[in-house]
Order: sequence, then structure tokens, then C-alpha cells
Amino acid sequence: VDPTTKNLFYWNSYIHYGGYAANDLYEPHAWDWSNRITDTNGNESIYLLRDLYYTYNYAIPEMRDWWVDTALDMVSNSVIDGVFLDKVHEIDGELFVDGVPSSDYLSMVAALEEGLPEGKLHTGNTLRNERNNGNRAYMEFMEGSYLERWTMPDPDSMPVQGTADATAVSLQLMREALAKGKFIMFKTDGDNTSQETLATAVDYPLALFLIVAETNAYFAYQGSVDAEHDDWMWDTSDLPEFNRPLGPPLGGPGRDDTSYTRSYEHVVVRADISTGGALLAWDSVDTDDDGRHD
Repeated sequence: VDPTTKNLFYWNSYIHYGGYAANDLYEPHAWDWSNRITDTNGNESIYLLRDLYYTYNYAIPEMRDWWVDTALDMVSNSVIDGVFLDKVHEIDGELFVDGVPSSDYLSMVAALEEGLPEGKLHTGNTLRNERNNGNRAYMEFMEGSYLERWTMPDPDSMPVQGTADATAVSLQLMREALAKGKFIMFKTDGDNTSQETLATAVDYPLALFLIVAETNAYFAYQGSVDAEHDDWMWDTSDLPEFNRPLGPPLGGPGRDDTSYTRSYEHVVVRADISTGGALLAWDSVDTDDDGRHD
């Protein structure tokens, strides 16, 4: 329908979700390929995350091969433009040591990267403040990152982080990735108790996006990611803020402690990450009450 739209194959790198045809190959090997636990009586069983899901045992080469081959088989389809990895692991050190992946997990992910055909995207739920060094190392071979939980403090940080600290690092992670030509998918949400409350809360996350935005930056704002909910919860494209002229940025962002500013041709943006307050000063008004500002 729209050839400019990119369709990514969702593939979790830790949780074994149902619903995949490839699971027919996994199930006969589930005992060997999944992580196991032993109870106090010495009885061993497959570990079930949330009492529901197997998790992958990366020490098993055959499991890693199955995982990689499944993704490569999917992206061989012409309508699949790449792979989106979820549950991307935290990196404690280097991705590679003397050219060799530094863990069984990285061996698996590196094999996927090596096997991807030219032009297929490799991305994931990767950059996060709460991860060691923000998981920046993965940008060595990924084309970009989805970014959620951007207010989540790093529990191991010293001094202890607050929400504002976490947000500041998240903004920095996005700016760095975009400066290197990577793409960013900035996932935000708002209160979905009513259409009005959702619409009212958009200014702050939108302001943060406009603070960091460059080419290849994408913004999502929803009250739900579930398409079975009412349209207004997940399809917010009709919000007036998304139909106003923006124009090019007139420079990079400025920062004074917790306050950020940036100017575009048609709007001046201010956001304070300590208060969660934002101001979008548009130079246009809705003259005909159609939700579009001319």
C-alpha cells in the first residue's frame, strides 16, 4: 500500500513467545534449548518467565542457529524490511574481544547481523538509560533503536539517579545516535482515561522529541499500543499538534540545567525535565477550526 513504510519482523532475543510457525522446530528441543531451574528437592524443570514463557539458553549452539535461521528466513521475504529485536541484553564490556563475540548471546546476535542481506535493517529495543553505558555499543552494527522507558533511572547508578537524570541521559542517547546517522523511534504515551486527557498531555513528550529531532527521528504518542482499543487511544494522528506546520530547526537544542529549548521555523520549544512541563509556542492559529493551523 505504501512502499515507504518499513515492515520489521519482531523477534524476542530472550523470551520464547508463541504464535510463530518456527516454534514447531523448537518445541521438540524445549528441554535442552530453554533455561532450567532446580527446586529445593533437586527436581529440575524448565524455567517459565511469568509462569508462561520459556527463555532461551544461549549456551546451546543449535538453539542459537534456530533463532538466527528463523529471523533470516523471515527477512528473505521481500515485504519484510528488517528485524526488530526485543529484550536486547545489557553489555558489561566490549561486544567483541579480539574479533570474537564476548558472550554466547552476542555470538547469536552477531551471526544474525552477518547473515542479514544487504539493505535489510537491524534494530531493536536497544538504547536505554538503565543499561550499562546506555547499550551504546550495539550501535556499532545496528541501524537504530526503539526507545522506551526513557524516564527509568539506572538502579546501579552512583550517585542515585532520579527521573530527570534518566530523561537527560535518554535525550543524550538519542542525539548521539541521530548524529551518527542512526534512526530513533521515540515511544511515548499519555493518560488514556479520556480522549481529552490524552490530547492534553502530548506537549511534554512532543517537546522532548523536538528537542532531539533530526533526520531519521520518529515519534509515537499513544494511550495504548493495542489496536483493538478505541482508535483515539492508539491512532493519535488527528491531534492538532501533529497537523501544524513545523519547518526546519533553526539550530540545535540549548540546555540550562534541567531546562531545554529549541527553535524551529514555526515553533519555539521549551521543556523542563524536572517538572515535566513544556511550552510549544506555535506561530500559527487554526483559522477555520479544522484541526490544521495555517
